[in-house]
Amino acid sequence: MPELDSRSAASTASSAESQAPPVRILLVEDDDSVRDITQRLLEARGYRVCCAASGRQGVDAYQADPRAFDLVLVDRNMPDIDGIAALCEMRRVNADVRALLMSGMTMTDIPTEALPTGFLMKPYGIDDLQAAVVAALAA
Repeated sequence: MPELDSRSAASTASSAESQAPPVRILLVEDDDSVRDITQRLLEARGYRVCCAASGRQGVDAYQADPRAFDLVLVDRNMPDIDGIAALCEMRRVNADVRALLMSGMTMTDIPTEALPTGFLMKPYGIDDLQAAVVAALAA
């Protein structure tokens, strides 16, 4: 589970808030606690976060308006459709979707059409999350 360090998150919130326009992130995570903490960490850094509780919800949100999101964070293992399948469906809409794949397992057996922009190993802290988001947005 991600670590929440409110001092670290609060100290950098003002720098992210100065971004114009704010970066919009679609967070696709089936674990309620991980989704909640990750959303709070990202919002504390000034990002706008839209959450989906399943792969299907994430795909539906992305397909409804792909331009609404600058980055997708997607969990690899979810019960309805996993992060790989969700990312493949999103890529059919926008081949250039920027995506971070999150998992407690290593990044193996990922088809070429689903290769993410970056990978975030769970558990992660605020610094790892921020570095992965910044790198994915710069890619």
